[in-house]
This record gives sequence, structure tokens and C-alpha cells, in this order.
Amino acid sequence: MNETKKIGVGIAAALAAVPVAFPQQAHAITYLPEETMATLEEVLPVASLPVTTCLLLVAFAPASYIMGWKNALKFFIPGYIIAWIFEDLSVHTGIVFGFYYFPEMMSPQLDVIPFEIPMFWLLCFYCSWYVTNLILDGKPIPTDHSVKRIIGGALVGGFVLTAMDLTTDPFATANGFWIWPYGGTFFNEPVHNFIGWYVTGAITLVIHGFIFRRDLTKEPIALSTKGKRILTCAFVLLYLVESVMFSLMNVHESLGVPTFLAMGLPAVAATYKWLVWYFDGRREAKELKA
Repeated sequence: MNETKKIGVGIAAALAAVPVAFPQQAHAITYLPEETMATLEEVLPVASLPVTTCLLLVAFAPASYIMGWKNALKFFIPGYIIAWIFEDLSVHTGIVFGFYYFPEMMSPQLDVIPFEIPMFWLLCFYCSWYVTNLILDGKPIPTDHSVKRIIGGALVGGFVLTAMDLTTDPFATANGFWIWPYGGTFFNEPVHNFIGWYVTGAITLVIHGFIFRRDLTKEPIALSTKGKRILTCAFVLLYLVESVMFSLMNVHESLGVPTFLAMGLPAVAATYKWLVWYFDGRREAKELKA
């Protein structure tokens, strides 16, 4: 397979996450109708874990190509473990996100956490990482691994990640994907949940930053081929597409504009910076050849 085909397949695979992860968008613009929900309750226990696992593999393949499989594992494995720990701690104690639980249709589970929940969180985190890097550094992979950059990236990245939860959770809560027994002020969710997402995202970014700091300072991730450089846009585009999708899905519940402001603006900024970074790199390469 030549380089152009590899690029096309990689980007198509990453963007395929949207219809695979959110099949319900084919049934409704906002909350699912009752007949669709009844079907979903039958299908979700069987399909949710395989679909999310496939989705994670779809993300891991281009990540391995861009970063190398060892670096990708260093990113994905700790991310899954951290997400599971915080989810489990919160379900049992309410400390992190508040008190909630997962219904039987979200199964199988590890302790009380469905296996696919940390997977989905990890996918959100990985997309947010690229968006954050572009906003702060103007490039998809950071080359500055100083403590100052790690902390700064965590503070900004926590907001980028939380924006995804702010716009997707009202839909999931309304359709019973997880249950908040005490409700809350934001579409029946507590504000505590979003604070928890920010803290969890920031802590994960700090941990990842220090995991990569020693190795990548000595041997930076080199986007040495045209394919790798282009493929980095896939996860930024996924974040952008999700922002558009959820803006449409939430418009009926008066969340359309807030969704765009929360996710759309970071996505547009990151997309613009990616274009500048990519075409500047092409221009420099041409000048070197000349």
C-alpha cells in the first residue's frame, strides 16, 4: 500500500469513530425516542463492549503509526487504568464525579464499571491531547517536556476534555446510560461531575507528561513522513466532527450554541493551527530541496 493510500485509510478509520460510537444519531437529533431506546436496551449489553473495543483499536492503529507502538501503549494503558480508578472511586464514594451508577444494560463490568467506559474516556482524552498540543504549541506532538509545559498543558487540556463531557453527558443521562439518583442542576447532572472530569483530565495529562518526559527528551517523536504528518489531523477532525454533531443533537434542548462554544471553538482553533503547522512544514521542506 503506497503512502497516499495509508493516509486515506488511517483518516477514514479514525473518522469512522463517529457513526460507530454514536449509532443513535441516525434515530434522533436530540434524545432517543422510546422505541429506539427499547431496542438499545436489548442491543447495548451485547454490542457496547465489542464496538467500543473496535473503536479503541481504530484509534490505536494510527497512534502506533504516528508515535510508535511502545509510546502508544504508554499512552493508552495508563490512561485506561487511571480512568477506571477514578470511575470506580466515584461510584463507590461520590468523591470524583458525584454519586451515579450504571444500569444493567451497560455490562459486563469490572467491579461496578463497564469495561467500555474507561475506553470511551481514553478516546476522548486522546483527541483532546492533540487539540491541546496544537492550541499551546502550534504542533500536534509536543517537543517541550519541561515541568512548566506539562503543568500548563494539564490546565488547558482539562478544559478541552471537559468540554466533550459537557456536551455529551446530557444526552447520555437523559437516555439512561448512567443514572444520577440525586439529580443535579445541569440537565439532571451535578456540577460536581464536570469538576471531576477536569481534575481527572488534568491529573492524567500530568502523569502522561512525566511518563513521556524522559524518553521523548532523549528521542522525540519524529513526524518524519508525509503520512504521519497528515494523519495527525485525524483526531483533531474527530473532535471537530463531534462538536458539530452534538451541536445539532443538542439544539432542541437549547444546548446547541453552548456546545459549539465549548467544543467548537477549541476544535476550530486547533484545526487552523494544524493547517498552519502542516503547510509551513511543506514550505520549509521545499526550500531545503531547492
